Amino acid sequence: MEERIHYVYMHTDPASDDLLYVGHGCRGRSWTSLSHSEDHTFHLEMMTKAGYTADDWVSIVEAGLTKRAACDIERHLIDDLHPMYNKVQGFKLLKLTPKDLTLAMELRDTGMSYQSIAKQFDVFTMVVWRALTGNTKSMGLNYAR
Repeated sequence: MEERIHYVYMHTDPASDDLLYVGHGCRGRSWTSLSHSEDHTFHLEMMTKAGYTADDWVSIVEAGLTKRAACDIERHLIDDLHPMYNKVQGFKLLKLTPKDLTLAMELRDTGMSYQSIAKQFDVFTMVVWRALTGNTKSMGLNYAR
């Protein structure tokens, strides 16, 4: 049975009520600035300098979730709410151009490993695997043939 330790959270600017970010995580992920974009991190730092704490901008939307459920809820909230610092979901996250993706598919069909294909494009193996299996970070878009 999969652990239900994940949650979905939002970062909202307490001064303006602007929705900054929607994410999912476990443990203290929502209260750190690690793994956020440079602009998002800067915004969090400016709120801290203004006297706010993470408890002022973090809200938990839903907790006690599996990772998959948290990803699904996160994706839907991002699609519906368009937070300021979330990346556009879908093909842009693949880090491969359509031409690269076509070539990667051809290489896979010849029996080349995901790791070898990743080296060819200078990306992580997981990027290639996601692109070629349809398991993108947007968890529902399928670009694989």
